[in-house]
Amino acid sequence: TKWLWKCWNELIFNSKVWSPGVLHSKITDDLVEWHRFNQIPTTTTRCISISTPDAVIKFWQPSSPEDWVKCNYDVSHHLGRQESGTGWIIQNKYGIVLDCGMGIFEGRSTIEEGECTALIWAIQAAYSLGYKKVIFEGDNIQVTRCLQAKLQKYRCLQATNINLRLENYLMTIPVWKSHFHNIKFVYRSRSANSCADLLAIKSLTSNNAWSVFHTCLHPSSP
Repeated sequence: TKWLWKCWNELIFNSKVWSPGVLHSKITDDLVEWHRFNQIPTTTTRCISISTPDAVIKFWQPSSPEDWVKCNYDVSHHLGRQESGTGWIIQNKYGIVLDCGMGIFEGRSTIEEGECTALIWAIQAAYSLGYKKVIFEGDNIQVTRCLQAKLQKYRCLQATNINLRLENYLMTIPVWKSHFHNIKFVYRSRSANSCADLLAIKSLTSNNAWSVFHTCLHPSSP
């Protein structure tokens, strides 16, 4: 399962060891959620507001309505000239993977800049693959709030020392809306964004600068 991969990655990349009890608990939670989802296959779940507490959304949620897809994205951030990794994964309302990919780029100055870069990769991939109605989900709440504000023509309030590079990203991303029938930016917790996170991490050890996969992972994967 994904948690075995997560356990392995935590050991390799972060030198963290999960106990058998913790691993068993996470796998059991996933099985319960997957069983619940299969019991009611026609039930749709609406996008939850940005103000929803992190603890409420622990799992990937299906998109609604049917003609929308979800694209989760994430970054494995490293400063300066070190390579950073990006990952994105597109799924339909049933959680079935349609396309996914990963790539590397030169590190950014802040995590927010890295998140924006990962989102731009995801947007360009979704556009090139022909998707027209897309919900882009990321786990950086500051970036998501700013993008939601800009889509509504509101000014995003930053700190006193404005990061001009970040502002450029935040102005560039909404311009892509004209290439789609509609797009949304939604915040999700890291636990509900784990597949995109895994792809971002894996990109740093790949022999390719970027990769696209047309394959189907486990339907309950976030």
